[in-house]
Amino acid sequence: MVEGYSIFAEGIEPTWEDPVNSEGGDWYFRSDMLSLELLDKFWENVTLVMIGANDPIVEEICGIRVVDKSTSRYKSYRLELWFRDANDEEKKESLKSLFQNCLTSEDSNVRLKIETRNHAT
Repeated sequence: MVEGYSIFAEGIEPTWEDPVNSEGGDWYFRSDMLSLELLDKFWENVTLVMIGANDPIVEEICGIRVVDKSTSRYKSYRLELWFRDANDEEKKESLKSLFQNCLTSEDSNVRLKIETRNHAT
C-alpha cells in the first residue's frame, strides 16, 4: 500500500501532467533508514520554507510531497520538493541547496542522497 501527503501552491495539482509541473521536476530522497520522527521534522522544515521563506527562489516551488512506500517486509519513505523549470540549472541548484538545508537535524548524523527527476521525460 502506498500513501502520500502533499502541499501544493493554489491551483497546482500534484501530478506531472499539471501544466505548471509538466516542464518541471523534483528533488527527492528516499530512505529506509530514517525514523518517522526525523521524517516528520524534515517535512516540517520543508513546509515552513515553502510557505514562509523570504527568498525569491521559493517562488519556483510548486509543492512538496511525502510518500510512504513501506510494505510488510520493509519501510521506505520518499520526500519530494517539486519545482517549475527543470531546464534552469542555476535555479535547480539553488533549490537543491534549499532542500538540503531543510534536511538537517542537530540530533542526527543521517546522510541522505538527494536525486532529481524531470517531469517532462
